[in-house]
Parts: sequence; C-alpha cells; structure tokens
Amino acid sequence: MARIKRYDDRDEPRRPAPSGAGPILLVVLAVAGAGLLLLCGGGAAMWLFMARTEVQQQHVPRVEVARSDEERVEQEPAPVTRPTGPDRPARKGTTEPAPDDGPMKLSRDNLRRIGLAAHNYDSSYGNFPNNVYSPDGKPLLSWRVPLLAYLEEENLYRVFKHDEPWDSEHNKKLIARMPKVYAPVRGKVEPGLTYYRGFAGPGTMFEPRTKIAVFGIHDGAAHTAWVVEAGEPVIWTKPDDLPFDPKKDLPKLGGLFDGEFHVLTVDAQVHLIRKDFDPEAFRAMVTRSGGEIIDLKTLKK
Repeated sequence: MARIKRYDDRDEPRRPAPSGAGPILLVVLAVAGAGLLLLCGGGAAMWLFMARTEVQQQHVPRVEVARSDEERVEQEPAPVTRPTGPDRPARKGTTEPAPDDGPMKLSRDNLRRIGLAAHNYDSSYGNFPNNVYSPDGKPLLSWRVPLLAYLEEENLYRVFKHDEPWDSEHNKKLIARMPKVYAPVRGKVEPGLTYYRGFAGPGTMFEPRTKIAVFGIHDGAAHTAWVVEAGEPVIWTKPDDLPFDPKKDLPKLGGLFDGEFHVLTVDAQVHLIRKDFDPEAFRAMVTRSGGEIIDLKTLKK
C-alpha cells in the first residue's frame, strides 16, 4: 500500500518574516527626493527671477523729473565767471588787480609734477636729479634733461647726447622742443626759456657735483626749498641754477607773478611765497642741513 506523504511546511526553507523598516525607508527616500527636486527647482526659479530683474533694471529708462524755472534757479548754482583785465578785483591794500588763478594753478601743477618726477627718479637711482657733468667736472646739461624720462618724455630724453654740452651742435637743436611742464604760464618770453630753477651752492639741493639722497636732508623735506619761480628765465637745457651764498643777498625771485612766487619743497608740496617775505627765513629754507627752525607761515601768502 503506497504511503501518502503529507505536506509539511517544515520541509521547505523558511522565508524571513517581512519587517516594517523597509516601507519606512522607502518613504524617507521618496520624501528626500521630492525635497531635493523642490530645492533645485526653487533655486533655479530664484536665479531666473534675479537675472530677469537685473535685465529689466538695465533696460529701464531713466526718468527725469521736470522742474520749474524757479526750482532750477534755487537748486543749480549759476556758473562762476572770473573777471579779467581791469575788472578783476584788486589785491588787498593795493590798486593792482590780482593775478588770474588760472596761470597760478597751472604753475603749481607744473611744479608738483616736477617734484613727483624727481621722487620717481630717486626711487630708481637712490638720489635726486642734478646737473649732468663731464668726467672732468664741467657742467653739460641741466637737471631738467635727465628728469624727462620721468615726465612722460622718454623719446625726447633718448634724443639728447648726454656726454655733450647743452649748446653742442646736436643738443642745441632740441632747445625748441621744451616740454610744456617747463614752459612759462604767462607773459611773453623767447621759446625754450623757463622760470623753474633751483639753487646751486653749498648745502643746496643742486649743490654742484653732489649726489643728494633723502637721508641727506636733515632739515626735513617739508622745510627745504627745491625749485622756485626765478626772477629771470634761462634756457631749459642749460645748467644755470640760481647762485646761493648764505652770506650774500638772495637772487631775484618772482618773475612770473610780480614778486610773488611759488616754491617746491622736497616733499613735493608747492607754497606761494608773498612779495614781502623775510629773506633770512627763506635763506634758511634753501639749505638742506642748516639746522634752522623754519615757520612757513611767516613766508606764505
């Protein structure tokens, strides 16, 4: 008689009972994915909104509010007109008209450019510019010539023959090419002449055959005269500075502005010196290491 085998679930391998962690994990992943999509979509939307706003702002026409004539008069100052000729206001205490501010400002700017160029020269060579001398000590060219390379005049600087004097057959042809920074700002003078001159003598900034550095100015850069508006102009390439002797009278100054003159100090500042200045105080200003105490207020206009 055949035996009938009963089915017993123990004969088959048991399957693990389903756990509740699986559905929860799926739900978490689904929520995270939806959040990521929402975040990306929101960021893209914000970027598009900002870009569109920027484009709109670039194309928004400027709207100017119309104002009445009365409002324009109150809010917009009238243009300043400077009187010229006999209509100019007189100087205080005199009947002479004051010089126009235009030439004075231009001369101050010229001197300031010269000062800054000289400081750049010092940064390159370790000393301030001086006249060019031959090996045997003969002056050849003015300090204004080596300064050309620092006044945006490199091409003119290269044309000079620096081992020849200013009046050589070659160099004298360049006198007519004087840069505007050296040119007189008023008056009628012959072409190639300049009023910007330095002092030459013992203890000055243009002491002959002397290399002067910043650390050699013991009186202070702000109290040492460098370049002035002289009383008489000279050829700009000629090494002809103002002679200085502390025991003698000062040379004539102030040829551009009727006795008043600008002085460039070694700190590249420009000061207007009044006509009735104290010669002793200014004489102390000319030397770089005299040890004097100088009050510029007693000299300035």
